[in-house]
Amino acid sequence: MNAIPKKSLTLLITAAIALLPGCTRMNTKGTYSSEQTSTGTVSEKIKSPDSIDRAITYEIYFRPEKPLRCMMIGLTAAYNDQGLSGKSKPLRIFFMVDRLIDVTRYGKTENRFVHTEMAKNYNNDWEQTKEITLCSRDNDPMMQIENNSRYRVRFTSFTSEKFDYILTFKSDVKITIWEP
Repeated sequence: MNAIPKKSLTLLITAAIALLPGCTRMNTKGTYSSEQTSTGTVSEKIKSPDSIDRAITYEIYFRPEKPLRCMMIGLTAAYNDQGLSGKSKPLRIFFMVDRLIDVTRYGKTENRFVHTEMAKNYNNDWEQTKEITLCSRDNDPMMQIENNSRYRVRFTSFTSEKFDYILTFKSDVKITIWEP
């Protein structure tokens, strides 16, 4: 069995720790001075042309008032049971945060915007959380949270039923939220 030299191991650990602050973290709680929410029921109006694992998705757009270092994004959903109980049943919800990139300055394109994924609330095993903390990455201009860019939260519950959602943003600046 080959052992890693102590000096190499120290260098490897130091490099890994240096990369952590710019990464998207799941289940990280922070204190923020501002909170905005968007509530609604999924409909054709907010249906996204893009899917998550071939499932129907919905989208909500947002933009921060000023550049941000980090923000928290949370999403919950419930199905309204129209049966005898009339109660809401919580749904597992999966979402992605995308940055919209205007590509018209790079020549003729079919679409004005392309989307680049910044974060998601689930992993490769489909384990999910209700909220994520999204942080800008200093060394990657496409992963900055800026006020002159548009972002979207794209989400699905992997059901064809209509459901209600609550989308929450916590940050240190005002977040403008709108539907497509």
